[in-house]
Amino acid sequence: MKLKVGDRVKIISGNEKGKLGYIKQIFHSQNKVIVKDLNFCFKHQKRSTIDEPGFIFKKESSINISNIMLYNSKFNRPTRVFVCKFNLNKNPERFSITSGTIME
Repeated sequence: MKLKVGDRVKIISGNEKGKLGYIKQIFHSQNKVIVKDLNFCFKHQKRSTIDEPGFIFKKESSINISNIMLYNSKFNRPTRVFVCKFNLNKNPERFSITSGTIME
């Protein structure tokens, strides 16, 4: 997976198209992510007793990975990423395809 929790991403399709956010959670088996403070859905909760009222709360809904792109903050635009080169510590690094620089 080329995305990590905490990465800045841009949504490229859907109702939130064009907005920037940070990845909060990743579901690898479903190929979905939750982006912090974006793509809300509303949940209606019935009252549990007669004394307390029902309420509506909003929560962040998941977005398919194909609908987001990693955002390159150095060049202020989204970019595709590949992971194939290794640094001196033998750890894989992510490289931007558009600029050829290392993503942080």
